[in-house]
Amino acid sequence: MANANVTTEKVKAAARTRWDKLTDDDFDAIKNNVVELATRIQARYGISAEDARRQAQEFMEDASGVAAHAYSRATEALDYAAEKLDRTVKDNAWATVGGALLLGGVIGYLMGQEHRHSRW
Repeated sequence: MANANVTTEKVKAAARTRWDKLTDDDFDAIKNNVVELATRIQARYGISAEDARRQAQEFMEDASGVAAHAYSRATEALDYAAEKLDRTVKDNAWATVGGALLLGGVIGYLMGQEHRHSRW
């Protein structure tokens, strides 16, 4: 989720660099709407509707590419982490089982202590 916010901020920063007359309200209203972006570009810069639409479409395609790349990188990182965890558990099966049993025993003991000291 944090990665999505970083990507969103990068897209906004790129848009602000390209169209410095657009306001925060403009960006909030635009979201992923090419028509709304084109309308606001046309209004702020006084260019033709066709030129504004072309600029908006190009920008949205670029932003989609950035988002797809970020998603792909995040998916690869999660796959790598899952494979590494799976390998570690398989390579250390008895240690993993022992650790889980120990952790379960400690939690059970602590819950039993809490139960004995409660008034109910």
